[in-house]
Amino acid sequence: LQLVLERANKVVKQVAETEKYDLILQDAVYINPKHDITDKVIKALNAGVK
Repeated sequence: LQLVLERANKVVKQVAETEKYDLILQDAVYINPKHDITDKVIKALNAGVK
């Protein structure tokens, strides 16, 4: 499980840097869909981004 979380966090950081986000929140009360990077992270994980 630790390896999965490390890989996911690495991909989140890569997406955030590529998309020029200043802040990524794991949990939020409300998120405007235009700022939701979940699908991008899942696609990157499925593609085997390292």
